[in-house]
Amino acid sequence: MTRGELLDFAADVAWRFNANDSYGSNRATAIRAIRRKCTGFTPRQIENAFDSAMSLYDVVQPLVKEHAAEFWAATECGDKTWSLLDTVLKRQFPAYRLSTLRGMVAMTFYYWHMR
Repeated sequence: MTRGELLDFAADVAWRFNANDSYGSNRATAIRAIRRKCTGFTPRQIENAFDSAMSLYDVVQPLVKEHAAEFWAATECGDKTWSLLDTVLKRQFPAYRLSTLRGMVAMTFYYWHMR
């Protein structure tokens, strides 16, 4: 498993932890879920990945809220307006894959604005 895969899974766990209240709002349970899936990493690396993913969620949520109208317009015309968010998020979270960053944005937009 690569570091990118670790960060990808940690981002998914952090999103579920915040948005769905999965893992019973228990940090240790969320970290244990990452540890089970992402073997080959030290406990410290896993905790750091989770903390980083929580920070990513904390940055993405207000960005999505601020740009929700643009995302709605993009969904109606089939256009993807990612450039601003790509630039902002990649600058703040360079270790994450672009697909992970976009996935966090898409899941957050869907959860808070589309359902």
